[in-house]
Amino acid sequence: MFKFHVQIGIVFLSILIIGNIVAYFYLPEDLVMQINSSGTSGFTLPKLIGQGLLILIGGAVGLQVVMKKKEADFKRWLLAMAIMLLVNVLVLIFNL
Repeated sequence: MFKFHVQIGIVFLSILIIGNIVAYFYLPEDLVMQINSSGTSGFTLPKLIGQGLLILIGGAVGLQVVMKKKEADFKRWLLAMAIMLLVNVLVLIFNL
């Protein structure tokens, strides 16, 4: 899997950018980024800032996956990439 690290990073970045562009049209103006234990929204951001933050952090993780030359580093950033995908999906679920 390590020999495909560039392709994996490019696919992740593509999914991240395209998914967030499509989601921009369906999400409400204020994004819920955190839900309290009582089930109410705890932290909200404006849509443009919230999605920009997710793209920025996800892009940094995707670039790390593309640029790493050691397999141990790649595995660590691959886990971070999976967590970022989960965070993006959770933000979508909380807000749709």
